[in-house]
Amino acid sequence: LSTYYVSPSALFLDAPIASRDVIRSQLGFKPVDRIYGCLQTFYKISPVMIRIFAGILRGDSNAVLVLSNCYPYPKSLAAQLIASGGEEWNSEFKRRIRWFPPLDKRRYLALVSICDIHLDPTPFGGCNTSYDAFDFNIPVITLPSSKISGRFTFGLYKKMDADTGVDIVKDVVATTPESYIARAIEIASNPKLRNMISRKIENGKRSIFMCSNVITEYEALFNNALHNGIH
Repeated sequence: LSTYYVSPSALFLDAPIASRDVIRSQLGFKPVDRIYGCLQTFYKISPVMIRIFAGILRGDSNAVLVLSNCYPYPKSLAAQLIASGGEEWNSEFKRRIRWFPPLDKRRYLALVSICDIHLDPTPFGGCNTSYDAFDFNIPVITLPSSKISGRFTFGLYKKMDADTGVDIVKDVVATTPESYIARAIEIASNPKLRNMISRKIENGKRSIFMCSNVITEYEALFNNALHNGIH
């Protein structure tokens, strides 16, 4: 890994947050809602990701999509959303999208914790947001791209597999937008499957939080550079 990452809840929460059911109720979610979180800045929401959003909302009648409006979404993106879903975006889809403004860390982590599943954007992926989800043992669906920015979540899953043998990559890594949609809906709507994957994350995440070999490898890199006269 490239970073020594401390658990967000350990770093920012001085007391436990409320239970999942309490937070969902406080935020106005219904018991039947399946919450798909994608709390990303607008530049990560590509046309491919918009197609994925539309596919999930069409395929899961209980899906509620949670998005961030920390930064104003450009008109071009709004137009893409409407074009991808047609009239559905102006009627049913619009009612099943919840936008959240900038939140303090405690309220943000509370929102992360109530999602049934998180959606890693593609082709420009997430990193911090995936760590946030993993902190609460929540599955993150990812479709790795060819660039490093779209492979962080994939890399975290691979490290869990390599270090702990939880065998999770096959459960959560998509190969096409269509398989992304299908897998997201399957996991979100199947509590038994979702709980199984959550247990894998719980058992595997120790390899991605506070990873000490990151420090030793950086030390070796810098010491080698100094030894060879590189400043």
